[in-house]
Amino acid sequence: MMKHSKKLVATMAIGMLLLAVAGAEAKNYDISFGTGASSGSWYMLGGGIGGVIEKYNKNITVAVEATASAVEDTKLVGAREVEIALSNPMELLNAKNGVRDYEAQSFNDIRMIAAGPLMQMHVIVPASSKVMEFKDLVGRSVSTGPAGSAQQICALAVLQEYGVKQADIKEKNLTIGDAVTAMKDGNLDCIIYTSNVPVAAFLDLTNSMKVRFLQITPEMSAQVNKNTPSLVPFVMKDNLYAQQPDPIPTVALATLLVTHDETDEELIYAITKTLFEHYEEAAEVHRSIADFNLKNPALRAPVVDFHPGAMKYLKEVGVFQ
Repeated sequence: MMKHSKKLVATMAIGMLLLAVAGAEAKNYDISFGTGASSGSWYMLGGGIGGVIEKYNKNITVAVEATASAVEDTKLVGAREVEIALSNPMELLNAKNGVRDYEAQSFNDIRMIAAGPLMQMHVIVPASSKVMEFKDLVGRSVSTGPAGSAQQICALAVLQEYGVKQADIKEKNLTIGDAVTAMKDGNLDCIIYTSNVPVAAFLDLTNSMKVRFLQITPEMSAQVNKNTPSLVPFVMKDNLYAQQPDPIPTVALATLLVTHDETDEELIYAITKTLFEHYEEAAEVHRSIADFNLKNPALRAPVVDFHPGAMKYLKEVGVFQ
């Protein structure tokens, strides 16, 4: 009888140990993901990324949150109100240095996970316009995007390199939808907009009226990059839009997936591994997610430190030593 009791106790002990181990392995995570406006490309990116994270990690639930895009996302993750978010190098540097939208509070706790699609600058004028180059925008109405946004900062940085100051133009701080409507109505001379491609509003615009795309020459894009390092020289692929048969030299801004320094290392490791190993599947939701790959040059030029969980995976696959 004593032997049977000892066996029973031993069996129960082993069973409890196995349950404890299983419980430890099955740690669950409910996370929030700051993306962008529900009608914009970043929200779709978030849906695609969140979908593969949940599919391949049954213990992770992702709530994709609609936000006002990069500035709000950066503040949310910096304040540790979301676990992951989309941002860009310009906003991360501003947040780190406590300038522009971050003068009231700087954030030194934001960490990199991955680099994704390059948001490409579009500079569009009506085909009938006398604007043939950037200097012709002096005295003209130009939509640079919402005030204080990365859109506006990028637009003004490029204009500055061409010798066009903010005071030289009739600046309109319009959303992309309102800017397209204004141009269709003949009330806007130029739209400068940096985004993942193709931009749905520009697909509509280029199929609704005759327009032209202004180029940022390779020489000028190199000069822009020298003074604004977060903007890199780029060439927009041809035939993304109607009336755009040729590639367009321009500049671009990377989309970054970020977190904060207190996010669990195992969680970020799982997110990083899943994204880089299943980005092609996620790209079925939005094709620009395919740029979240290990060959992305922005991955090797981080403006903030990588999260330890992300770095662990990147070292495993040889991106870093």
